[in-house]
Amino acid sequence: MVLFNPKQTHTAFCRKHLVLLISCSLLLWTQLCVANLNTSDHRSAPIAIEADSAEQDEKNGVTIYRGNVSIKQGDLTIQADTVTIQSLISSTQTDATSSRKISHIIANGKPARFTQQLVNEPNPINAQGNTIRYAIEEGVILLEDNASIDQIGSKVTGEKIEYFIREEKVKAQADPNNKNTRVHTIINPSSTNGTK
Repeated sequence: MVLFNPKQTHTAFCRKHLVLLISCSLLLWTQLCVANLNTSDHRSAPIAIEADSAEQDEKNGVTIYRGNVSIKQGDLTIQADTVTIQSLISSTQTDATSSRKISHIIANGKPARFTQQLVNEPNPINAQGNTIRYAIEEGVILLEDNASIDQIGSKVTGEKIEYFIREEKVKAQADPNNKNTRVHTIINPSSTNGTK
């Protein structure tokens, strides 16, 4: 491709390069939009739920899903035997219009499982516990009772593990009532090269 032709007028030359510049700008803008979609805030993503049965108590803002429950919100997935969803009344400008907003998801299973696929990471974060509590507004997952989290090749186990979704941080605790339990961590040295 010839970018400069001496027989070409200055106006034609500028027009040709302006089209090229606009095309490159649009391509870059599209890539940035896709990257922002992949790192979007989970709280605003819709929550999709599948289960064998559901029971709703609208007055108290509680819905219970039973049997092979699957929840998906953005790049987060929770699988459990039973899931309880708690919602709060979210009033708008007038008292006449109000709606419910999901505040907490409590998943129980043997074990219940949580997965998050991080942007630019080939392997997802896999976590489990017999109880998983997801505080949506806070962006915190609490794994309880035989909890474990496998993150980029390293694994942490303990009685309780908190996973801070937006910060991608983990905090683990042993059972304070049992002196024989401890937090266990397995670090894969090859997975720490080139990571954050």
